[in-house]
Amino acid sequence: ARIKVSNGRATGVECVDGDVTDQASIQDVANDCDVVIHVTGIVDEQPPEITFDSVNVEGTRNVVEEAARSGVRRLVFVSSLGADRGASAYHKSKRQAETVVSRFPGEWVVLRPGHVFGPGDEMISMVLKIVRASPVVPEVGIGQHRFQPIWYRDFGRAMAACVEMPGLAGQTLEVAGHEILTVSELITRLSGST
Repeated sequence: ARIKVSNGRATGVECVDGDVTDQASIQDVANDCDVVIHVTGIVDEQPPEITFDSVNVEGTRNVVEEAARSGVRRLVFVSSLGADRGASAYHKSKRQAETVVSRFPGEWVVLRPGHVFGPGDEMISMVLKIVRASPVVPEVGIGQHRFQPIWYRDFGRAMAACVEMPGLAGQTLEVAGHEILTVSELITRLSGST
């Protein structure tokens, strides 16, 4: 989507179809844009077409190249908390994508959010629905998984700051809530709120 801004206020949104894995489909989408916010990424693969390499790495490369070709002033890349130290294929792909972003010839900012939650999210809202519907909630294989959630509105403010604040160029910023929880702890808390 392209957001039109006048006097610091959004005046409209123009939707543009494209696929980050197909460079031709995103050609010219950044023309006349001052900032590109790149949020496209996958957390699960569906080989052979949808892979961490094709979307998270090469897709990012395509967005960076298009933003550079279009003369975009700033590129904000949404990565993942733990990308610098995670051992999973997902984290490795985000780390590679960050390297691609760091080669952008204009200003760039990497934003590493914790788990973003809010209405309709795929984890916390789903767990809350299960807790409310069932007296027993399975934790098989995920009970001790740790995460650091951030409310979607707080994350939105962080993204806006990355777009608007001078002095952030070339920085990697981690944004997350103040608490680190396990899935078991989340289930216990949500069970008490039903």
